[in-house]
Amino acid sequence: ITLLELLHVLDPEGNSLVHNVAVRGFHEILEYILNLERPSRRRSMVNACVNHQNREISVLAAVEEELQKISERNRIANPFQKKDPLRERFLNETRGQLVKVKQILLSAGAEMNPSLTTRWRIT
Repeated sequence: ITLLELLHVLDPEGNSLVHNVAVRGFHEILEYILNLERPSRRRSMVNACVNHQNREISVLAAVEEELQKISERNRIANPFQKKDPLRERFLNETRGQLVKVKQILLSAGAEMNPSLTTRWRIT
């Protein structure tokens, strides 16, 4: 039980493990982490908020932001350059991983703007 508390440790920037794994699109690791934790604590894990660019955002909002960044990268490709199939493949794979992360978060009860009560509630 004490080792499970390691899942809740914050990095030096104040991000939780769930946040760091989610924004990088590691859906298999996210699923594993959530399965390790008791169901009563999962919801608070996925609704933790981090300070991002002087505002608090939830894990789900951070993942949504990453999805938007990928769409922007795809959209603003230089029209005068030949399309790079490797770059497109990388962006498509990353988008797919983030979509899976988003589905996992939503199924665990993640909210875009969780209240303070939701963030800390352990049922």
